[in-house]
Amino acid sequence: MRDRWPWLLPIVVLATGACGSGAPELAECPTGAPARCAADRAACTGGDGAACNQLGLRFERGDDAVPNLAAADAYYARACDHRSVVACANAGFLALRGVGGPTALATARTRLEVGCAGELATACQALGSMRVEGLGGRVDAGGAREAFQRGCDRDDGASCYSEAFQLALGLGGSRDLDGARLRYQRACDLGIATACSHVGADVVGIDKPADFYEQGCTRGLAVACFVWGTLREPVDVGAARTAFQQACDRGLTEGCVQAARLRP
Repeated sequence: MRDRWPWLLPIVVLATGACGSGAPELAECPTGAPARCAADRAACTGGDGAACNQLGLRFERGDDAVPNLAAADAYYARACDHRSVVACANAGFLALRGVGGPTALATARTRLEVGCAGELATACQALGSMRVEGLGGRVDAGGAREAFQRGCDRDDGASCYSEAFQLALGLGGSRDLDGARLRYQRACDLGIATACSHVGADVVGIDKPADFYEQGCTRGLAVACFVWGTLREPVDVGAARTAFQQACDRGLTEGCVQAARLRP
């Protein structure tokens, strides 16, 4: 797993390695599975989203045999179609692991949007991470901040940390250092130890060395270019302008604003 930005949860992304496509048939219960499995399958095929989700969990965990992620994904997708918000999020997390093949990231983003709208905090955190990095769709720093805020409001410490970082840098909206301190404090209270050091004067909260962001910018990540520009501006305005322009070129509106501000 590659190193992730300090304000994001670790997400394992396997963009290739297809596990099938389309709408696969729902797997039969393994031989020797308890009667509950067959009962849930009958309920699922009859339109019971909760039963479909339970079967997804069984196949993902491998309760009755070895784990079968493709089968789990099919059950989660069916449950999501039957309006199980939890299943939509579960399907999204599986897609982030590569289940579903080359289109998995776009699928994950769509499903996590449903989960976040249903106020599932972990879905909001993952969705915000995808939006800010442009995974499964366009870079959307404003949408990321909204998702992180939803997650933080539901007491997810990682979401609070992520929102605080964006508030401190002015990503996805106006810069708000007081708001950032409050969110860092909330993240600290919820057990995110690295947030505690940013409650006071060091509110910007950039925890990685500068070359970490430079390398990320070189790899094409818009937010990394923006942070790199922020770090370079005090010592090299020209380099900062270039970094902000790279962020702009990769779809981050805030990069365009800062590049224009530094233009001679």
